[in-house]
Amino acid sequence: MGFILAVLAAPTLRAAESPAACAGAAYGALNFWLGDWQVSDGAGHAIGHSKVESALDGCEVTETWESGAQFRGRNVHAYNAEDRHWHQFNADNHGHVHVFAGTAGQRGMEYSGVSKNESGGDVLHRMSITKEDGGRVKVWWRKSADAGKTWTTAYEAIYSRMRDDKKTTE
Repeated sequence: MGFILAVLAAPTLRAAESPAACAGAAYGALNFWLGDWQVSDGAGHAIGHSKVESALDGCEVTETWESGAQFRGRNVHAYNAEDRHWHQFNADNHGHVHVFAGTAGQRGMEYSGVSKNESGGDVLHRMSITKEDGGRVKVWWRKSADAGKTWTTAYEAIYSRMRDDKKTTE
């Protein structure tokens, strides 16, 4: 009887001992951003809220955001060990979808991507998610419709932790 229990328990024990698939350092590049956030524009005016969570056993980071009563979205970030890049998929309740690829650095994440405008022309995108002083995070999204000659800011915001957020993610 003891032998049968040992055989049945072996897969469970092996699973508990094997490391998580997404436990490497590269997968934790956005851990500084996990938590509940008040989002403000550059002048300090509140523009929304954001919740950033780790999911799928650390293999993915999801930001769920809202700005006012009419704007909501979800951004999914995941590191791909095969190409050694982060990938981001953004979707909102107005039908906008963007896809980026990027790399992690000392202060955060740098993404880029290409989409089409209404007339079918290419739009280049750059997005950075960086650690700021005081535990804040800055998200800055820039766009170029002229092959990178000029850039305009599509979104620039400072994320400040909500007071009741007790997470320590640094």
